[in-house]
Amino acid sequence: MKKYIIFMSVCLSLIGIGFATIDSQNESLNYKIYMDSSTINSYDKKMEIFEVLDMLCEFVDEDSYYVLVKDNLHLFEAIEDCKVKFKGSTLSVYFGNGKGSYIDGTYTYSDTCFSEEVEVESSFFDFLFK
Repeated sequence: MKKYIIFMSVCLSLIGIGFATIDSQNESLNYKIYMDSSTINSYDKKMEIFEVLDMLCEFVDEDSYYVLVKDNLHLFEAIEDCKVKFKGSTLSVYFGNGKGSYIDGTYTYSDTCFSEEVEVESSFFDFLFK
């Protein structure tokens, strides 16, 4: 009976480890950007971080973001006055003293960019008003 209980506990432990491994691989990439206390324009700093993230995650499946970012933290440190830490599934970026405002969220790569205003054209609208 003891052998049966030990065998079942080992099996259940291995199954639990398997589920934990599957779950950790599907985590999304979270970020926290801590600004310097003297930073006025946090948008520019955020866009610098997102340029590096976009470069890393371009043409890659979302499940691989975590591994790519974790293995390439040195690319973020090329940004002026920037320190980077990676814990769990969260990328923490510190500018300056890091005691100013902070931005957080979940990173998703977007390959569409609308840098100019989109003009809507309608042949019906043109027919009525021209």
